Amino acid sequence: MCPEGQSIVDANFVVHTFADYGLNPSACGDTARSSIFFPQDSSPCEFLQTVGAFQCGCVDDFLYMNAKSKTQTAILAWMPRISGPLSVFGSFYIIVDIFKRTGTLTVYQELMLFMSAFDVISSVAIMFSTLPIPEFNGYGEPSGIYGARGNDATCKTQGFFIQLGYTGKCLV
Repeated sequence: MCPEGQSIVDANFVVHTFADYGLNPSACGDTARSSIFFPQDSSPCEFLQTVGAFQCGCVDDFLYMNAKSKTQTAILAWMPRISGPLSVFGSFYIIVDIFKRTGTLTVYQELMLFMSAFDVISSVAIMFSTLPIPEFNGYGEPSGIYGARGNDATCKTQGFFIQLGYTGKCLV
C-alpha cells in the first residue's frame, strides 16, 4: 500500500484509464479503498492489480455495511423487508385513528397525520431494501450486492421516495 496522499503513478494514461472505470486516482489510499468494491475476476480489479501500485483488496462478493460474511449481508438486506411493513402498519394505524375522530383536528393531530403519511412513503420505499439496486454495474458485470435485481431507474426511484419521506417528515 502506498502512504496516504502519495501519487499512484504520474503517467497520464493511468489517470485516464482509472477515469474510464469511474475512479479518481488522486491518491493510493483512495484507489485502494475503491478496489474493495470490485469482484476479483472483474475488469476494474484486474486493471488495479496490473498497475501494481498496491496490493488489490478486491473481494469475491460485495459485503456492505461492515458485514463480515454473506449471511450477515443477507440479514442486513432482509431487515428492512421486515421492519418496513411494521412501520407502514403503525403509521397507517395512526392515520386511521386520526380520521376516526369527529370534529376539527387539533394541530397535534394534523402534524401526526402528515408525519405518518410521509413515513408510509419512506417505509414502502425502504421495504424494497436492495431489490431496486442495479443488478449489473456500469461495465455489464454483476454488482455482487445481495438481492440486487433492479436497474438505474429503479434505484433512483427508490432514493427519491426515501428522500421525499424523510424530507416531508422534517418539514412537518
